[in-house]
Amino acid sequence: MAYWCQYLSPDDAHGLSSEEEIAELMRLGFLKLHQASGAYVLAGNGVQLLTYMLDGKLPEISQSYHTAAIERRLRRSKLAMTAYWAGLNLFISSASELRGEGTLFFTAYGRGRGHNPWGSTRIAAVVHMGGAVYAAHYLYPKIGPMTLTDELAAFHSNTAQLGYARRGFLFAGDSYRGILEELGREHASKKPTKKIPYGEAYRALRDPVHLLSCDEVGAMQLKIMSIPHYRLKLTKAALSGHYRSPPDDVPEWDAMYNKSPLITAADMDLRRVEAGIKRARESGYESVALLSLREQGTLLSSLYGEDRFVGVYYLTDSALCHFAGGPMELHRPKPTQYLTEKGGVIDTPLIQSYRKAGR
Repeated sequence: MAYWCQYLSPDDAHGLSSEEEIAELMRLGFLKLHQASGAYVLAGNGVQLLTYMLDGKLPEISQSYHTAAIERRLRRSKLAMTAYWAGLNLFISSASELRGEGTLFFTAYGRGRGHNPWGSTRIAAVVHMGGAVYAAHYLYPKIGPMTLTDELAAFHSNTAQLGYARRGFLFAGDSYRGILEELGREHASKKPTKKIPYGEAYRALRDPVHLLSCDEVGAMQLKIMSIPHYRLKLTKAALSGHYRSPPDDVPEWDAMYNKSPLITAADMDLRRVEAGIKRARESGYESVALLSLREQGTLLSSLYGEDRFVGVYYLTDSALCHFAGGPMELHRPKPTQYLTEKGGVIDTPLIQSYRKAGR
């Protein structure tokens, strides 16, 4: 993780290894602390070890010490940790490896010298999961405008070889509320330009846009979205025998529950949620139900719950277990030896033991 992200915050590192393990990696010269940022970075010995472990299959990453670059890499590490907890494979070095289900590719590794198919786009990563491909953007305060036409062109041209028709966007950030604040931010410049604020792009995009909080809640959201046809399966698991199919002509609803529409909102596609609520009002229903993770429900209640027309329901552990076919748990590192692709372990003889006879 320290190599792929270049800079790894202590909080993220401690989510992977204990303090004692990290201290040992530093003592052995594999890991070191970057004083200016307070983040962990990989030392030269660590790079050599990884090269040996992964048989040289490492993306070429040039270390940068500029403040803005370090901030970008620390944001990338938050997205990386969220994907890792969700069980996605982010340790790939080329976009062609996105053909595998449950993968994430950081576009920084495709922006090589003399060849940059991503241009100056804001796409931080591309994710292939649940039979769909998503462009991930990391939103932060005052991120500034983006050129939507260039973003769409780069996304489609660089993923066309994957052959998947379903595409969408992940607007990631430190929290759901932080993302919404940036989407609602007013920009002073009114001059005609190709660049538009993220809020305007959010409203203009035709593909689905999912908000993603880069934490354990967002990781569970990604884990849900990684299962094909997740909305239908999740709704059926939650309602069990009370499930009734929604009308065919209302794609924004996922079921009928107690003679009212129900919308599964665990994927945080709030534009779809709002369209479904509006359709329910126009159709004369007395109420509409939203289904989400408990931690998401707090936000959804503050956004829509003040109106008694909207009710927010939480997914239970049993419903998630039924949906996934087993316990719905986040991925954690296994306390075992590292295994190679062939299933073997890395054998490192005692240092310098081969240099002197009889030792």
